[in-house]
Amino acid sequence: MSGLGRNAAAAIALARRRLRAAGDGLAARRAAAFARPSPLSRPVEPLTPGDAEAAARVAGGAARFAGRAARIGAQGPWAAQPPSEAWRDAMHGFQWLDDAAAAERPVAAVFAGWLSDWMRRYGGGSGGVWRPDLAGRRLARLAAAPAVIARLAPRDLRRLARVVGVHHAFLDARWRKARTPLGRLEAATGLALGALAAQASRRATTRAAQAVGEAAAALIAADGGVASRKPDDLAQAFDLLAWTAHAFAEAGVEADPRHEAALGRAGPALRTLRLGDGGLARFHGGGGADMALDQALALAGSAARGPAREAAMGYHRLAAGGTVVLMDAAAPPRDAPEAGASALAFEIAAGRRRLIGSVGPGRLAGGEWAVAARATAAHSGVEIAGVSLARIAPGGYAARAFGRPLVDGPGVVAIERAADLDGLWALGEHDGYAARFGLIVSRRLNLSVDGATLRGEETLAAPTAEARRRFDAAADSGGVPFVVRFHVAPDVEAAPGRDPALVILTPPSGPAWAFRASTLRPRIVESVWIDESGRPRPTRQIVVASRAEAYFGRVVWSLHRERGGGNARG
Repeated sequence: MSGLGRNAAAAIALARRRLRAAGDGLAARRAAAFARPSPLSRPVEPLTPGDAEAAARVAGGAARFAGRAARIGAQGPWAAQPPSEAWRDAMHGFQWLDDAAAAERPVAAVFAGWLSDWMRRYGGGSGGVWRPDLAGRRLARLAAAPAVIARLAPRDLRRLARVVGVHHAFLDARWRKARTPLGRLEAATGLALGALAAQASRRATTRAAQAVGEAAAALIAADGGVASRKPDDLAQAFDLLAWTAHAFAEAGVEADPRHEAALGRAGPALRTLRLGDGGLARFHGGGGADMALDQALALAGSAARGPAREAAMGYHRLAAGGTVVLMDAAAPPRDAPEAGASALAFEIAAGRRRLIGSVGPGRLAGGEWAVAARATAAHSGVEIAGVSLARIAPGGYAARAFGRPLVDGPGVVAIERAADLDGLWALGEHDGYAARFGLIVSRRLNLSVDGATLRGEETLAAPTAEARRRFDAAADSGGVPFVVRFHVAPDVEAAPGRDPALVILTPPSGPAWAFRASTLRPRIVESVWIDESGRPRPTRQIVVASRAEAYFGRVVWSLHRERGGGNARG
């Protein structure tokens, strides 16, 4: 799409967004005018038991959400200047109630004061904070916060019953209008948990259960994944589905069959994307914390049981002897504002220790990291001539409507798998560099039967006459340079070995691993690892540099567990 066409499409999208916001505002005011009070007479069980220390920190004014921190003063959070839109959404989505179940009485009293103030400011359907996904988050958390509600004064309890009624009416009218499929599930979840906690009529509860089923069926694909290919989005969806399923069962309410079917698809897919350290793959904006995931898996029980699969959501998994490798083996998601240029990049964990991964969730770090962490150089893969395999759309007017998705990415990302006496094999290729350099990139991985050795082979080739013409146009007298990067986890020490071709990776516990590049000398250079709170942590990366000459380039490497340590289980 040309720049002019993109700007025209952006104008239409922004107009639709304004219309949607206007519709949300009108629906909220209408709900406030006509909704009936709905006391939360039977709270639902929270998804997690909460963290008392975390609740105390937030109540004390140290509010860090969505990778940003703001100091909350005596006037409360609604008078604070939001450091980002995501932080504002976290506050108005009542994320600070997540740890309320474990909060001490003084902390619960502070939260009750924040809730009381919010109701006075926004409970009448005003203030620009009535969006279906936000309202769903609020109502779901209110439905599971009896300790905070118990600290409200009688007058505020009456106001809360009215505000809950406004949320019910608003969500019933607008849940389908959420901007994203995940947002629709958030809205439907709030509608369902709010109906259960308020002991709504059978008709209202059935409608809410059907809303969850409809949203789940639209969000969870046949392979159990989500369209954004962001592992964190799948985990969040699974949390909501498991929570509502458990709440329905506790209340003796039958869940919609589509809800149960989606839960059954998502569970095995989610296990596929988890490494031995319990975390998820860090591709396409993933890498945030999900403290609820283990609890959600436990709540889901048999409904979501099933072993990890060989592949899910475009990722392929090799697992043996306590070692797990995940490869991004599909094209980047279209129109996803956090999609990364990560085709064929991989991550590896040995037991409970992540060894090699990606830079991580740049959106949480903000600033330039929101773009830099999406580049090919931020992943453990092949980068040609310092260029990403897909271009990130420019900022400006269009970015206000669409964000900055990837453009000009690979048209083909293919993978084949095999298993033999040498272990598990995965062979993938992509054409993300074909248009500019004429090169097809192939990666072959082999994980040994005992999980002690991962071998890799990177191949660059110009297979056709047209590809060779493009290669010749891009090459200098020495060919085309490329590098293979391996981003090391921050708690793993990377140091040169006695042999210049070796790099020794030493985790805090468990055996060391030796990295070797055949015929080439690897370099250890600085890197960054963005943690779940959005803080960029300094770490190292292994870089192997080479050149493609005469239409061909090749790097062979291996990662081998040192003897005497057994499986690295930490």
